[in-house]
Amino acid sequence: RLNAAIHRHFYHPETHTYANGTPLDQCYALLMNIPPDSATAAQVKAQLLDDCYGKYNAHFAVGLVGVPVFTEWCIRERQTDLMATLLRQPDYPGYLYMIDNGATTTWESWDGERSRVHNCYNGVGLWFYQALAGLRPDVEHPGYEHFFVDPQRCVGVDWVRVTKPTRYGTIRIEINGTKLKLTVPEGTTATVFPGTDREQTLPAGEWEL
Repeated sequence: RLNAAIHRHFYHPETHTYANGTPLDQCYALLMNIPPDSATAAQVKAQLLDDCYGKYNAHFAVGLVGVPVFTEWCIRERQTDLMATLLRQPDYPGYLYMIDNGATTTWESWDGERSRVHNCYNGVGLWFYQALAGLRPDVEHPGYEHFFVDPQRCVGVDWVRVTKPTRYGTIRIEINGTKLKLTVPEGTTATVFPGTDREQTLPAGEWEL
């Protein structure tokens, strides 16, 4: 009922957008399954992508507080190339703009006018783990007792190396081209999607796929 009320009051059918029409508004709506059917959801998604690349010229347009929401949507929808394109932009607003202007921590605002040591809401880091490396926890088995490895390929990224300490030991993922090396700690299992639709559930050990 709540989703239906939100859709009824905030959806603009003429533009396929919610609320103020920002990418953040669209991501929230899609993540919470507000569109009442798949056709509407597809229209909202298409408009979001069109705005990201067109209206906002492939730059972040969600504000730093909105980055975790946008990141979560990109991971879920496998929008790896979109996120990579935004991260590679050298100018404002973007992370490379911060770095090129001396940042060693995340700023509070894209232009650096407020705090320059403001690491809260730095949700973009999740994309490197959960999208590029494909490492996702299984909520049914907390603490990485069971986890997923489902890398999302990205144009221009040929290798990925990730380590994740857990109570069972360290998970290690190394991707080089189409080859994947994986360390599954003792006492855990991993469900792996090695570049195909065929999943494999692996016990503890060192694996090359």
